[in-house]
Amino acid sequence: MRAARVVAVLQAFTVAVVAIVAGAGCSGARLDDAAALSSGLTQEPSFGSNPGNLTMYTYVPASMPSSAPLVVVLHGCGQTAAEYVNAGWNELADLAKFYLVYAETASPGGCFGWLSSTDTSRDSGQALSIKQMVDDMKQKHSIDGSRVFVTGLSAGGAMTSVMLATYPDVFAAGASMAGVAYRANIGETKTPMAFGDSVRAAYPGYQGPWPRMSVWQGQSDSVVAPSSATALVSQWTNVHGQSGTATSMNTVETAMHASYADAQGQVVVESYLIPSMAHGTALHVPFAAAGGCGKASAYLLEAGICSTYYAGTFFGLLTAPGATPDLGSGGGGSGGGNGGSGNGGLSVTGLDIAGLLVLAAALLGTGVALNRRKTRVGSR
Repeated sequence: MRAARVVAVLQAFTVAVVAIVAGAGCSGARLDDAAALSSGLTQEPSFGSNPGNLTMYTYVPASMPSSAPLVVVLHGCGQTAAEYVNAGWNELADLAKFYLVYAETASPGGCFGWLSSTDTSRDSGQALSIKQMVDDMKQKHSIDGSRVFVTGLSAGGAMTSVMLATYPDVFAAGASMAGVAYRANIGETKTPMAFGDSVRAAYPGYQGPWPRMSVWQGQSDSVVAPSSATALVSQWTNVHGQSGTATSMNTVETAMHASYADAQGQVVVESYLIPSMAHGTALHVPFAAAGGCGKASAYLLEAGICSTYYAGTFFGLLTAPGATPDLGSGGGGSGGGNGGSGNGGLSVTGLDIAGLLVLAAALLGTGVALNRRKTRVGSR
């Protein structure tokens, strides 16, 4: 057990160091006033007991309707909340009218505590701090409690799994970008049941509904092994009582996309594998349907597909081109959203994640080419 823990700590340290070195322009420090102003984010000075010592920033589009959705956004190692604004969520919120919360950590390396038992337990540490941010937004704004979502990159992607596991009664769905399964190490292998049991143990006695999960992974990621996507799919399909066999598969822009639907036809888990993409969040700049899809920068990579847009589609915030709306119950009481199948040519059924990896590798071998804000200021 001690050896396993040492390996886990070394993995987390490696993720942080690689992130900081490769993204030298990322300060890893909390936002200063100038960065807050330029990003359009507003700092919320108080939102609860905040046991995880996080900072809360918000983005509220103009002319918000009542009972609007909320998306929580978690940056990667070596990043700040302001830097992760470049993922394009603010622009999408302007278009689709939903609230945004950006959580930020000042932990060493700028990494969320996805390997800390304190930070990954219900009503404890960083997990509780993020949940308190959601509670604060519900108190201050008209938010539909059944449409609360979370997304993040790298350590933030791992923390996305944490939030879905520890607060399935709060979050309807999540989108993990180069993330890691709940209570697992990078590249760790377990049985689907063991992966699923980790989630079920996070909130003992909870009977569902369970949040839905969208998994995103670059095939050339040297920081988080692509096998981590396999683990995420294995974990969340098991939680939903589904096999690890995809019910459909197709190409969406430059990615291989697999859907895992339940008996009612609702997509409960999906995955996007992107050939040639390194460690980061996939962008397609400019992508008009997403309001531009952000700005390419460290760990925010031009990949010919806008993950922000398709994650928003999966959440049910909008409908992607060629997608069939897949509305239904998720976590958070009654959440749900689109399973957006996207557009593209190849479409097959009955493939598991291993088959998806093989086909993605084949796509890479063919040399497929990549296709080609409004701000808010002040503090409360």
